[in-house]
Amino acid sequence: MMNKESCIIASGDWGGNHVLFKNRDRNYLAPIKVYHEILNGVEVLYYKDELTGWLEGINEFGIGIVNAALSVREDEKEGHIAILNKDPLKMLETLQCDNIDDAVNIICNKKITGHTFISDDIETVSIELDKEFGCIVRKLRANSVHVRTNHGIHFESAGYQEGISRDSSLTRRNRAIKKLKEIDEVEDIAPSIYGYRVGKDPYDPLNMVRDTKDKVQMRTTSQVVYDLPHKKMYLYLIPRKVKFLGYQKDPNLKYPRCSISIIKYTGIKEDGSFDMDVLDLDKYGIKEYTRPTNKLASIRTAMLKKDIIKGLNSDVKKKSSPLKPEGTLNKKGKSQFKIGDETVNIEIDTDDNIYLNCTCGFWVYQGCEYHAKKDGYLLGNPKGTATEPKEKDPEGRNRLCKHTYAVLDKIVGK
Repeated sequence: MMNKESCIIASGDWGGNHVLFKNRDRNYLAPIKVYHEILNGVEVLYYKDELTGWLEGINEFGIGIVNAALSVREDEKEGHIAILNKDPLKMLETLQCDNIDDAVNIICNKKITGHTFISDDIETVSIELDKEFGCIVRKLRANSVHVRTNHGIHFESAGYQEGISRDSSLTRRNRAIKKLKEIDEVEDIAPSIYGYRVGKDPYDPLNMVRDTKDKVQMRTTSQVVYDLPHKKMYLYLIPRKVKFLGYQKDPNLKYPRCSISIIKYTGIKEDGSFDMDVLDLDKYGIKEYTRPTNKLASIRTAMLKKDIIKGLNSDVKKKSSPLKPEGTLNKKGKSQFKIGDETVNIEIDTDDNIYLNCTCGFWVYQGCEYHAKKDGYLLGNPKGTATEPKEKDPEGRNRLCKHTYAVLDKIVGK
């Protein structure tokens, strides 16, 4: 008999804080690295599976995301082949949103399948998406515990719907709801689930935290808790089930709003007791900062020049004509151009996507910075608030200032 249980996700309020939780099940030794960086001006903190590219996390706006599969057969394949689909890129794009509505739209429009919980410090939205059946979005009732496993709630034919797999999915969901209602504090969520056992059999497929003697079967490798009001992630590592590759922090992140505690369980005794060690981030920190590989966690939703200038204010083009930018693009596609008293910083990646900024007031206050951050071509952090300039740019056409347009015209051409 093959048992094919997978993840548990939950949402609720503990210790007066709105929280997300996840048990992550894999059928391989999961190689996990934590990234803490700035993407398109937004601070994001997420863990990434370096085999498959899958990632989840929180951002500086207190928005967190967890997902449980409905197409669990794909989860089961991951131990045999590295599935590098586009879902991790979509998740990272979602983590750059400053509100739940925009995040939900990305999940639905870009078809991230399964059960997804998106939360801020007040509320949670549930998305159930199946490529065959469609997408259902629901705002979850406040002050309640909500749990999803691997069977469809709104789509009765999605996920596990028969036999032992259906029974396991239902049982694990019901047990999680019951146990989570008994918990008071954020720090007790993951350990309470980890220590919960039915009977003495550690390999019981109905356990919420799974283990197995069969290397091709699913077992729980890690747990994650997001304390959304405090923008804090708790990552729990289960011994011999996960390979922790370290914590990588962007050196430009001087005053982080997000934080993390990484806890390693030291095993579990027959009576359910166990010990925990909090890892020293200085010891596990990666000193040399590099962007994540495979264009997965490092992806930025930037644009080509033709996309950036589409609909651009014609006055900007006219005013850029007499300008003579001084500078050249280096071999790495990065440079700084001087135009009078102003400076334009620009970076062009290997796919010709453009990231840039300017020191001028028009860029900061007349809409350019807002559009650059929203559409993913902002280089670095915003200099201003990057809020929508409804009065100064009501038609949304100030996508570039005259300085940035002049630089693009020089190095990219028409």
